[in-house]
Amino acid sequence: MKNTNWSKSHFCTYIFLCIAYSDDKITVSEIVNIKDFLSKINISDEEAKEIIKEVCFLLNSQNLKERLVFIAHTYKDFFNTSDDLSPLMNDIEDLILADNNIEKSEILMYNKIRKAMNVME
Repeated sequence: MKNTNWSKSHFCTYIFLCIAYSDDKITVSEIVNIKDFLSKINISDEEAKEIIKEVCFLLNSQNLKERLVFIAHTYKDFFNTSDDLSPLMNDIEDLILADNNIEKSEILMYNKIRKAMNVME
């Protein structure tokens, strides 16, 4: 199930894009937020563009169920404990707030992703 060429950066970008696309539109502020996240972990702008492109290729070929199954089967390749997931969950919350408009679809997707990764409150 795991894309063998993927890094943790790819997986996090995948999660962010799942949230961003959940309302059927992605805003410039959401893309900037994703690039900012990648920049924080020392990914160059060119690398960030390539990661986003690679992730979008997979994301666009999947439906919602396939995305959630992919997340459920892949997250353990990059995160060992639920504590490891905390920073990612915080970054997801920042992404949801990035366009100053909290969409119900983004919250629903966030909750589905939490469930797929067995994240508890």
